[in-house]
Amino acid sequence: MTRQAITHKTLDKHIYSSDMSKHTNSIKSKEKKKILDKSFNCSNSLTECFEIQKIIKNNKPYYSLKSFHQVTLARNLTSNIRLPLKKNKSRNEISRQLLQHLKEGTSYRIYRLDIKSFFESINIDTIRKALTHKNISNQTKILTERIIDDVQNSGGIGLPRGLEFSPSLAELVLQDFDNKVRVQNDVFFYSRYVDDIIIISSGFEDKKKFLRLIKSFLPNELSFNYNKQKIIDVPKRKQIYSEVAVFEYLGYEYKVEDNQLQSKSANQSIFREVRVCLSQSKIKKIKTRIYRTIYCYLKTGDYKLLEDRLAFLTSNRLMKDKKTTKVFATGLYYSNVNIDSSSESLKKIDVYLRRLILKAPMSSRVANSHTLSNSQKRLLLNYSFEKGFLNNNYKRFSPDRLRLIKDAWRY
Repeated sequence: MTRQAITHKTLDKHIYSSDMSKHTNSIKSKEKKKILDKSFNCSNSLTECFEIQKIIKNNKPYYSLKSFHQVTLARNLTSNIRLPLKKNKSRNEISRQLLQHLKEGTSYRIYRLDIKSFFESINIDTIRKALTHKNISNQTKILTERIIDDVQNSGGIGLPRGLEFSPSLAELVLQDFDNKVRVQNDVFFYSRYVDDIIIISSGFEDKKKFLRLIKSFLPNELSFNYNKQKIIDVPKRKQIYSEVAVFEYLGYEYKVEDNQLQSKSANQSIFREVRVCLSQSKIKKIKTRIYRTIYCYLKTGDYKLLEDRLAFLTSNRLMKDKKTTKVFATGLYYSNVNIDSSSESLKKIDVYLRRLILKAPMSSRVANSHTLSNSQKRLLLNYSFEKGFLNNNYKRFSPDRLRLIKDAWRY
């Protein structure tokens, strides 16, 4: 368990270069040593209270630690909790694997499930039980429980959203559930992303018995949200065109279709095709950002910022991981890489963007609003989600400019 020991060295790994401008003057400053000393002393203290702050985001409570030395300690705890866990697949990796299974021409059954009020419903006894994992040290267990207790003393319930270790702890809580579902004989494909679940089965199992069985694998206080549940029986590949399944998962909409291959021979082949576009919720999110972008311009009149926001939405950029310092690509293409290049969803978003540009200002919703000239509108009409996706464009913004760009969408 020496890998889980909290020391100055392990804590130092959890102060990132991106923290420097906010919390210290230099990465080698005396101030940084003070932070490490305070964080280490906190890890060994039996009396220090964890200062909790709460914010409401998307109508849900989120919690964070006020003091940076306690944030550093919580990051160290996160690493310790993550040690027994398998590396999570990304949203796009899950989508690629799901696509291969959906293309199978045999019959199968799709279960789309959601765990109801996941974070809020997990009780402290379930959390404590998960933390007794043989690969988690007693010190990590005690400190994690103390932070959660302090959140609950301030009015929080369940597993607090927002804390550094909460996602990893949620994975630990459901690790046993995942393992039990995967080994069921009728399960061909299983994936869970936080509380969002998809299962592809043989279709031979009894639906009701199967749902009862996998519900029994959950901690007692958790249940499925039956309002979001969807079960689709997909038949064996047919000889005529047929749309056999439509559902959404992790920001994508999947349409499973049986199509005929064009052939001169009398015996035409049938193949199963999967069309992928953006989900309705993802389209709504992008449209909301477009609306707020135009709205902010009408209030402030900052045309350059309006252009930068549209450029940000319709392009990609290189980012540096604050933990590993590795560079990775993100943006319109890389966040939605599995959609079809001819996806209608991007065309629909472009229609919405053009309509807002051409009708700005938007009625009388913004008092004393700024207007767009015809030449400005012509320039803005060059921005396109479809072209940005197909051309895989890159744009570069400074960190300060990025913060300013994203300010329009914080709510």
